[in-house]
This record gives sequence, structure tokens and C-alpha cells, in this order.
Amino acid sequence: MDEGFAFQSVDSASFVRVGGLTCKVTGDFLPDSFHAFLWKDGFQDVGTRPLLDDFDGKRSELFLDLKSLGDTRSTRSACVPEATVEDLEGERLYQAFGNSLSLRHRVIFHGVAVKYRGAGYVFTATSGTGKSTHAFLWQRYLGRAVHILSGDKPVISGGGECGDAVTVWGSPWGGKERIFENGSAPLRGVCLITRGRTCSIERVEPVEFLETMLRQTFMPSEDPAATRALEVVDAVLANVPLWRLTCDMSEDAVLTSFEALTGLDYDACRVGE
Repeated sequence: MDEGFAFQSVDSASFVRVGGLTCKVTGDFLPDSFHAFLWKDGFQDVGTRPLLDDFDGKRSELFLDLKSLGDTRSTRSACVPEATVEDLEGERLYQAFGNSLSLRHRVIFHGVAVKYRGAGYVFTATSGTGKSTHAFLWQRYLGRAVHILSGDKPVISGGGECGDAVTVWGSPWGGKERIFENGSAPLRGVCLITRGRTCSIERVEPVEFLETMLRQTFMPSEDPAATRALEVVDAVLANVPLWRLTCDMSEDAVLTSFEALTGLDYDACRVGE
């Protein structure tokens, strides 16, 4: 569940733009992070709604069917003794979006999405590796040209109705830092980060990157959503450069990833601290 969620009560349906689609959201609560994605025109592309049961909002011990996030992606039962109605609504809203967006060839992906000079890049890793820190270092040394579209779970579109054009979108799921931006960019690179004492980067073949893509992608359990989610993964593997970065948390890590992913000279683009 996104630790950055805070909730506001809503009296009627809200329309939000996520992944380039207008989605109708109904229920008693709306995460305040969604307010940056509100859409005023009221056109509905995807019927998305939280599945709210009759909870009284008090803390209670509940057993939920949750999809574990991050790099496990398996269905499990979990006891959540501190769960409130807001917690349940947030998780179910996330699940509803994950399943519904896939029907239109969009997936929620576990990573940090940055936009630089009109191009999008996604850094992914197991939780705690430092993908957010790496994105912050890009901002530190490359300045305001770096925009973080999502600090935890951007939306990626491609395949099917989207064709070969793969796009990364900001989303309301900004992680514990609550960083998100309502924007998008053509996806020009996906980079798996691993920790190391020195910095190096290498291109990865699609067949080697498949496991990472599947592990980090929200994958619906039923068709046709599941098949269409896989088509998005195929589009990324076929059309986007894939990288493996081994790095520490130094400026050299930024230089290494930046020059490989963008093809630009780091010293010419560096703006200082």
C-alpha cells in the first residue's frame, strides 16, 4: 500500500486522468494525491471504482486478500490489525486501477520515473536499494530539468491500441516521499539498479530483463486484463533500451547512468549542487 496516502471525503463520483485515460472513481474516500489528477470534463474511459464493504472505519483485525507489492507479486492472505477504512479503500483503489488500466494497455510499474528534456526514464530495484535516492541525485546535479513523475509506481503504456509507442506517465502513487507529477514522456530507458562499491552500467538483452519486468509490473490475475498487461511488457522489451546499473550513492553514479541512458555529455549538462 502507498504509505503516502491521506484521504479526503468525497460526496459523489470524481473523474481523474491516469495513464492518459479518464477514470470515474466513486466511494466515500479519495486519496489527496489524486487531486493533482482530477479531470473536470467528466468523460469516462475506464470504469474504475473502489470496492468498499461495510467497514465502520475503526481499527480492527481483518483478513484481506492482498497482492504483495514490489518484487514478490504473489497473492497472499495477510492479517492487518491496524487497518482502517482508509487503508482498505486505498488498497482496493490501487487494485481496481491496476486491473482496469490493463484493459487499455497500461500497467502500474514498481519504480521511479523521471523526465529529462522531454524523455522518460524508469529506475527499478528491490525495495530499499536506493532507486529514489538515485533519482534525487539526478535532481541534485542536473537541476530543474529533472522531473520525478512518480516516486514509486508510474504507469507505463504500450502495445495493443498504443502500438509500439511506449509512454511513461506520472501517477498518484508517489511512495512514502509522496512525489508525483501529472505529466508523461516517451519511455527511453528502463534501468535496474543494484548496489556496488564502484559504478558501471551495461545494456541488457530483453530475455534477460523479462523476469525483472514481470516482477515489478502489477499483473492482473484474470484475462483479458492479464494478457493485455503482458502485451505492455512485450512492448517495453521490444522498443525500450534496457540497462543494469551497479552503483553507490555518489555523483559518479549519476554520471554513469545519465550518459548511458541519455547519450548526452554529463559535464555539459551538470548544473551543480
